[in-house]
Amino acid sequence: MGWRLGRVDRRRTVAFGSYGIAGISVAVTIGVGLAIQQFTATNPIAFLLFVPPILVTAMWTDLRASLVATVMGGVAAEFFFRLPYRSFPLGSDEVVPLSLYLVIGAGISVLAHRLAKARADAQEANHLKDEFLASLSHELRTPLNALLGWIQLLRSGQLSEGKRVRALDAIERSAELQFRLIADLLDESAAMTGKLRLTRETVDVAPLIEGVVESMRAAAEGKGLELHTTVGHVGTRTLDPSRLQQIVANLLSNAVKFTPPGGRVDTVVNCVAGELCIVVANTGPGIPPDFLPFVFDRFRQADASPTREHAGLGLGLAIVRHLVELHGGTVEARSTPGEGARFTVRLPAGEPSRSSPALPRDAAPDRPSP
Repeated sequence: MGWRLGRVDRRRTVAFGSYGIAGISVAVTIGVGLAIQQFTATNPIAFLLFVPPILVTAMWTDLRASLVATVMGGVAAEFFFRLPYRSFPLGSDEVVPLSLYLVIGAGISVLAHRLAKARADAQEANHLKDEFLASLSHELRTPLNALLGWIQLLRSGQLSEGKRVRALDAIERSAELQFRLIADLLDESAAMTGKLRLTRETVDVAPLIEGVVESMRAAAEGKGLELHTTVGHVGTRTLDPSRLQQIVANLLSNAVKFTPPGGRVDTVVNCVAGELCIVVANTGPGIPPDFLPFVFDRFRQADASPTREHAGLGLGLAIVRHLVELHGGTVEARSTPGEGARFTVRLPAGEPSRSSPALPRDAAPDRPSP
């Protein structure tokens, strides 16, 4: 199942409820208007009665439902509240006010829908910010705690030679983890400001990717995973070699992280219609269907709770998307529950049709040096 299928299914689920709210709000308004007519012996200003249902529908559902509420309100106003009652077709003197109502109602629908969407987007951004800050504090604190603990033990002078070596290895691993976290943050910041740059050169792709896979082998075997690589004849390409390594490393790291012990991670590299095609697939539970449309969004994680099983800031796949797009390519995620996930990167044969930001080396943020 691709992310597009997941999104369509969700929209279909919501559609009936949206139009139901539109119909109910218009029906309630008709009832209120008829009550006003009966008990006050006055004819309410018909079209004004149906502005609240438009607002309610636009704020709580979607634009199409609010436009439906607008049309239903216009028909109800003419049928129930304008003399002569319950008569069609409309007279010439009724067409103009009905047309004005429909135009104004459509404008109100669009404006109210945009306001509701802006409010929802702001709430979602605030929620993501809170989740990110919580994840960031946790991810930075964990290696720092290890660093401080081992440094205190080293200062005590009570460690044997074997434990000193172990302490230095642990300190190095914690420092490397900190470096990767900060590098990801800098890359995402550069991507958001349009300053992420590429340094293209002609490279032999096969050994480059094979080297990345080998660097991940120890982590994969440590989890009891099978790591398989198939590299076809892809020749040389003009691209940024360090960024290509970063793309493959992030995809493989993500696959290793979410593949259960005893699983399998496959990397396949070949040429398809002149494009460089890189596929990273893994076995396991796969990506939840409701999360699949957001898998490349920054700071997004399927499980963002403080007690989540897998660590990370949710930046790896977002950086992959930015780097692939800078090369003029595409990246796609597909997943079937219980059958793992499959990420496919396609990069063009030569220079992309649109140029990536060309900034002086000292003008763009760089990845920090360890």
